[in-house]
Formats: sequence, structure tokens, C-alpha cells
Amino acid sequence: MSVVGGLGSELYLVGWTVCKRSMRKVLDDGLKDMVLLAGVRILTVLLGLTALKYIAVSFTQTIKSSAPFFTVVLTYLLLGQRTGWRVNFSLIPIVSGLIFCSLSDSSFHVIGFIAALMSNCVDCIQNVLTKRLLNRSYSTSQLQLYTSIIAVAMQLMFIAYNWMATPPDPALEAKKTDRSTTYVFLVLVLDGMCFYIQSALAYMLMSLMSPVTHSVANCVKRALIIVLSIYRYGEDVTPLNWCGMVLVIFGVYVFNAASRIEREQAIKGPIIAPAKSTFVQTSTINNLSEIRIEKGR
Repeated sequence: MSVVGGLGSELYLVGWTVCKRSMRKVLDDGLKDMVLLAGVRILTVLLGLTALKYIAVSFTQTIKSSAPFFTVVLTYLLLGQRTGWRVNFSLIPIVSGLIFCSLSDSSFHVIGFIAALMSNCVDCIQNVLTKRLLNRSYSTSQLQLYTSIIAVAMQLMFIAYNWMATPPDPALEAKKTDRSTTYVFLVLVLDGMCFYIQSALAYMLMSLMSPVTHSVANCVKRALIIVLSIYRYGEDVTPLNWCGMVLVIFGVYVFNAASRIEREQAIKGPIIAPAKSTFVQTSTINNLSEIRIEKGR
């Protein structure tokens, strides 16, 4: 669905001729970048699904709540962008609120915990790499389309290898019915459509803001996912969960205020006092004395 949606949007926006020209440009110059970004996307999805297999959704999102910290570090290392102490301080209530949102969840599994943590790190790397490529001549639709094509090619190779290497399981074959197959197909199509919309919007937002701001905005989404997952799977909602939601909203407000203050300070720039030179003052006084003497003559 990501390939179909990306190809349709690219043809609608620029047309077939420009699309072919940009594809040749990517094959000549940016194939390595696209393969790297596509591999990171696949790794993020695989690690996220592995985490959801072993631990609860709320606990997975809690682990991913540390994304702003990883993004701050990676943005500085890969892009050279620094954030001030106000912005860094505003991340504390956001992460604390997300932790409070899922304190009622006691599920823990080593594999799920490691997978969620690695998925968090890889997702931060993906955001920084996306911003780095968007700073070049790539558009959001190009990144979404070409990385999806490469990701599909990689997944097809993995599926073919898994199909040839893994013997069929009789227990799974016995459970298959026409209704379950149709249901799974429709769910996969719906999931693909949602993933395409999410990735397209993510690339669009990444072109308008910094990776740190994008990571903080994701925290609001994570808090909503935590609360919805608690309701969906019948977990009790405690007052700490609601306090966590309030903390997240407050943290986002503080982050926006801190970012605005830092932008205003960056526009104004530092005020540098004019340097005073003793030599200039002395030479000026001597020259003025010589002028007075000449007048006296």
C-alpha cells in the first residue's frame, strides 16, 4: 500500500516525465541513501512488532518515551544542531508523564524490552537521516516512494527465504479458514493504508520541523496510544494515568515556549560591547595635543 499510495501521489504531484527523471537521479546519485533509509524503516517495523509480541502496548510506548533524549543526542552527532538547556529541561515532564501513563502495566519480558529499546533507537536514527536527506534536493514524496519500493524488495527476499527454509506447520494449516483468511487480508490492507498515511504525514512534518520537535510531537501520540490500549485490553485506568496525560500536555506546552524563546534569542544574536583600546585613546589624545600646539603657534 505504501508503494501504491506513494506512486499515485508522485504521479499526481509531478507527472510521469518528472517522476522518471527523478528516478534516474536517485539511481545515479542517491541509491545508497535510499537503501540505508529503507533498511532502517524495515528494522524499525520488525523490532516494533517483536516488542508487541512479548510485551503490552502501553509498556512498549513507555519504553519509546525516551525518544526525545535519543533524538537530541543523534541530532547533535549527525546534524550538528544543538538545543538549549530550556528545551532539554522541557523533555523531563514529557517523559515522566508517559511513564505515569502506563504505571498500571506490570508486564515485562527481556526480549520485548530489548526489542522496544532498539526500535526506539533505530526510529530516532530514521528521523535524523530523513531530516538529513530532506535538507538536500529530495522531496517528501520521493523519500516515501523510493524507500517503500526498496523496502518491499527487501521484504520479498526475506519472505521467499522464509518460505523455502521453514517447513509448514500442520497446526497452523488446520486453523486456517476462508473467513480468517479474508479477515486477515482486509486487516492487512487497512494496516497498509494507515501506515502509508502515517509515513507520508511523518515525512511532511519532518520537512517543516526539527527531529527533536517531531519526536516531542510523537509523545502526544504515544500517550493517546497508551490510554486507548488500556481501555481496549481491559486494564484499569488509575489517577496516575490521567496525571501522566496532563504532564505530557504540560511538557509539550513548555517545549513550545522554550523553543520560541531560543528562536527569538537566535534572531537577536549576542550583544557584544565595543572593545576599548588604550593605544587608540592615547594616540588620539596625543594628536589632539599636537593640534592645539599648532593652533597656539
